Amino acid sequence: MEDRNESKGVDREEFSALLRNKMILSAAIRSCIKEATSMDPRAICDCLELEEDGMTVKNVELDDPSGQYEGMLDNVYRLRIPGKSEILVVFNKG
Repeated sequence: MEDRNESKGVDREEFSALLRNKMILSAAIRSCIKEATSMDPRAICDCLELEEDGMTVKNVELDDPSGQYEGMLDNVYRLRIPGKSEILVVFNKG
């Protein structure tokens, strides 16, 4: 029988991998970030920091020395909309 905690770790990894795809993340951002609701998803992609492959969004590493937010800060992305301030977007597998 599979350990429930072990399967949660796999689910979290799969969730993170899906979100790091620029098209999936831009659609999610458009649906829940007020500043981006009127933007085309491709324009949102241009506001994200991408890895060298051009498809994967860079994850922002945040310090959590106490471990209080373990697993909650795994999916943090920087969104820079021209003419607006930088937004750190956090998605958690709920």
